[in-house]
Amino acid sequence: MNKHVAGVDARMGEGGGRADANHLVRFFLDSGCVEIISIPRGTAADAGFPDTSTFNMLANVRTARVQSGYFKAVAEIAGGPKVDYWVEFGFSQALGRLELMGYRDNA
Repeated sequence: MNKHVAGVDARMGEGGGRADANHLVRFFLDSGCVEIISIPRGTAADAGFPDTSTFNMLANVRTARVQSGYFKAVAEIAGGPKVDYWVEFGFSQALGRLELMGYRDNA
């Protein structure tokens, strides 16, 4: 089972945003193992821009090719099957999660 976790560079209430942090979490239920594949936001990926531009990177695929195109690119880069489940959050939500875990002073 593949689960994708993405950090989006948008704040609460903003639509869209580029993929800032990209992690594919793979659960191997038969062995109980978990694998986390981190993919840098600047990884080459077809975002639909001319080949001569510098915009064809994973961070821009989420905005240019919407979520389904982004998940397809993540799976291709990681060399795995499709993304089955996902979690996506932005800066504001990340800070809130850190505060909930007790990191109020240095979140």
